[in-house]
Amino acid sequence: MRKYVSAKYLRITMYDNDFTYSLLQLADILYEIFCTTRFPEDKDLPILKDYVQHLWFSLHNIDRRMEHKSCNDFKETHLKIFTPHLEFVDYLDIPAGWNNDVDVYIPMFENAEILRR
Repeated sequence: MRKYVSAKYLRITMYDNDFTYSLLQLADILYEIFCTTRFPEDKDLPILKDYVQHLWFSLHNIDRRMEHKSCNDFKETHLKIFTPHLEFVDYLDIPAGWNNDVDVYIPMFENAEILRR
């Protein structure tokens, strides 16, 4: 009997689709880092969560600040809002269709597409 092995992805969940654009920027940056260094393992997730939170917070607020011509109009989104949930999932467990744009799936291998659901 042949055993099928599926591909591993890192799912980042925000639980709020108001941050989809910055979530996609974050996923692109992380994938580039992983491809040029190494792909994370389970033991890396707790510390990555903290870095991901700060990076995501920064990306989102830089984008928002540049969008507003007047700094007086800019209201920073607080760091605590950007608390991601990180977990590894199998490709076969990724929903086939749209899932409210609260998740990105970063492949844990090169030359693949980041999935958004």
